[in-house]
Amino acid sequence: MLLINSNRLGETALNRMAEFAFASQINTAEQLTVRVKTNPGLLAQGELESLHINGVGLVMRQDLRLEQMQLQMTGIRVKPLKALLGNIELAQPSHGRGCMVLTDRDFHGAFHSPDLGDRLTALGHTLTSIHTHLQPEGTLAITFTGEGLPATTWQFLPIINPHQGVILTPQTAIPPALQSLEALLRSQGEAVFNLRRFELKGLKFAIAGLTVQQGVVTLEAIAAMTQFPA
Repeated sequence: MLLINSNRLGETALNRMAEFAFASQINTAEQLTVRVKTNPGLLAQGELESLHINGVGLVMRQDLRLEQMQLQMTGIRVKPLKALLGNIELAQPSHGRGCMVLTDRDFHGAFHSPDLGDRLTALGHTLTSIHTHLQPEGTLAITFTGEGLPATTWQFLPIINPHQGVILTPQTAIPPALQSLEALLRSQGEAVFNLRRFELKGLKFAIAGLTVQQGVVTLEAIAAMTQFPA
């Protein structure tokens, strides 16, 4: 379900643009609400009061799933003459905050993506099974088996680095022969924690906080909008 609401603007080009932009970047959603709040007076001055996105069960491109997304952008400056004609162009970058929730199910999908399989093959590894679990002590456990590999579990602790975003630090000794495999699985996990695969066109996220509980991680993010999604 996709709802586009605005203040006094009705079905304007602005709302149609927002609806098309976000719907085109999300394959499916259990629930998705996009609200653009403004009025003709603000728009004439080149300002959108706010942009809110609330979604549940979002399946992004590449079939990657996000349990929840809440995003709020405020004080969005746009070029007023173009805006009045329904052509929304940012006059300057805008910032806001978001809260995203991922579950074991979402990590499982990311670790069974075709691109990861291709990279494993390129490294000469064949995994017959791989499972990920968010642990109550705050770690990500990756359990796998493969050709010539017994069932193995590696634990990684997510830590926020101000310059690199979320990095995963191994809590398990890694045999030298498997360090390339460890680096690949770790990078896949970091991509999920940093929401790299879940960014929308014109929007990027920087992780500001995270809480890992059993089966779920909640990410607090700073959102930067460099262009109005279109």
